[in-house]
Amino acid sequence: MQKDFPKPKESRGHRILNLNEAFSKLVANQPKSSVKPVVDPLNQSIPYAPALQGSVGGLAEPTRSVCPPQQERIHRQFGYSDLRHPAIKLIHDSGDWLLGGELEVMDRIRFNDGLDEYRKTPKELRQHFQDAGDQEGVVEALQQPMLLLHPLGGWTKDDDVPLAVRIQQHQAVLQAGVLDPKWTVLAIFPSPMLYAGPTEVQWHARARLACGIKAYIVGRDPAGIPDQTGDYLYDPSHGAKVLTMAPGLPNLEIIPFRVAAYDHKQQKMVFVEESHAQLCQTRLCPPDGFMCPEAWGVLAKHYTKELPDADATKEEQ
Repeated sequence: MQKDFPKPKESRGHRILNLNEAFSKLVANQPKSSVKPVVDPLNQSIPYAPALQGSVGGLAEPTRSVCPPQQERIHRQFGYSDLRHPAIKLIHDSGDWLLGGELEVMDRIRFNDGLDEYRKTPKELRQHFQDAGDQEGVVEALQQPMLLLHPLGGWTKDDDVPLAVRIQQHQAVLQAGVLDPKWTVLAIFPSPMLYAGPTEVQWHARARLACGIKAYIVGRDPAGIPDQTGDYLYDPSHGAKVLTMAPGLPNLEIIPFRVAAYDHKQQKMVFVEESHAQLCQTRLCPPDGFMCPEAWGVLAKHYTKELPDADATKEEQ
């Protein structure tokens, strides 16, 4: 005779999943993790509260556990399986089980890294855009749209520019007047970068819809990464093309662009092919019009801070 799980009680105002009822009314179109849970004999309705530095950060209620098909996820998400890809390696090296369920955060998460003021919620961003439109009038707001600068603030590969440096670069652009601070909002997008190319860029665009945006600017090779040969892993133009066809973005205007700058030798605008990192590491200045000098200085300082000084190298030799 099958033993029923004990009926859970309501606790602290949280809705706790009753496993006996939940798995008796499954439908075919539910997620795989819901249709085929791996349930152990333990009472999975017991809330778990993780403590952070002596304080309760949140309350987790693990209601299901699954054994994820890692290879299937990797191939579907990336279309690639080389373990030298940083995010693929991260998934491959993760544990064999995943826990899922309700999670309630007790208080606003703060990193205390000097950047918390930029970690605005989607609701706060929508309210900011609404207030700006109300203050300036509908007509002027339509003529001068707001620009959301939204750098990713989650996990990135080790050699990416750190979040603090990217925020400083954005601040330099605003301070130099390249972008009007009155119509520009600088905020952190709390998402990791998994470098999944056209697949991931759909998440980047869809998540910004929650912030109230109407248009999305997408550049070359969004969320991309070089392969082992140094060439593009994903076609640089596919990210923008996928966004124009994505079924979940019917009301979002996609604005593609290619980076260009003024070439003194050719005396005309040309598409820039040389990487930012290579220019920074060699201490070369970018073509005029490529980026404001103040913002370029922030990036160049980051890339050259650990390079050996040329004069010191000569003395050692």
